[in-house]
Amino acid sequence: MFFFYAEKEVNLLLKGEEKMQKKTMISISERENVVSLRTYSRDHQCSNNFFLLKKEIQQLMSERMIIVKDVCSFAELRCREDVNCNKNINIRFWWLHSLADGRYEGYEEVICLPQEVLFQALHKTGYKRKLLSISQTIPAKIEFRSRKNLKDIISRPRIRHKFTKFLEQKLNWENYERFVLYDDFLPYSFLFDGYTPYGPGVSGGIILHGQSNLNTAYYGIHT
Repeated sequence: MFFFYAEKEVNLLLKGEEKMQKKTMISISERENVVSLRTYSRDHQCSNNFFLLKKEIQQLMSERMIIVKDVCSFAELRCREDVNCNKNINIRFWWLHSLADGRYEGYEEVICLPQEVLFQALHKTGYKRKLLSISQTIPAKIEFRSRKNLKDIISRPRIRHKFTKFLEQKLNWENYERFVLYDDFLPYSFLFDGYTPYGPGVSGGIILHGQSNLNTAYYGIHT
C-alpha cells in the first residue's frame, strides 16, 4: 500500500501483484465423441490429456456445474459470467496419478476459458485451438482521488480496517485493471469508476451503512 500526498488532495494507490503473471496455455481438440483438454505452464510443463465426453459438455450447458473423472484425474467445470457479462467456464483440475503403494499424488490447476470455445469444440468436427487462460489472479490497481473521506478513514483504525478488508474481498472483479475512487457526500464513502483493458467499465458507489454506530457499520457496493 502506497500513500501519495498532493497539495489539495490525498491520493492512495493500492497496487496489485507486480510480478509477471504465470500464464497457462490450453490446447483443445475434438475427437469423435470426446473433447480433449491439455494444459501447458511454467510450473507443471505439459499435462496429460483430459477427455471430456460430449454428453458431459451438454450436461454442463444445462446444469451449469459438473464434476467429471478421467482415469485418476478429476475436473470441476462451472459456467459463470464476469461483470462485463462475458460467459466463461472455470475449470479446476486435480491432475493425479497412482503410486506403487496405492497412494495418489498430483497437483491442482485452475483455468478459465470463454464458454464459446468449449461449445465450438462440441459442434465442430476436427476442431482444434490453443489459447491462454483468462487472467484471474492479478488484482486491479485502486486509485483514490479524495479531499476528505480518505483522511477521515485513515484517522479511525476500526473504519480503516473495515474499508481495506472490504476492498481486498469485494473489489477484485475479473478483467478489471483499475478502479478510481472519489469522495461521496456521505462520510467514509466513495463513488468509483472501473476500467478494463478495453476502456471504461462499471461505475458505482462504496457506501458505509449504519453510521449511527461505527462499531457495527459495514461497507456495501452499489452499481
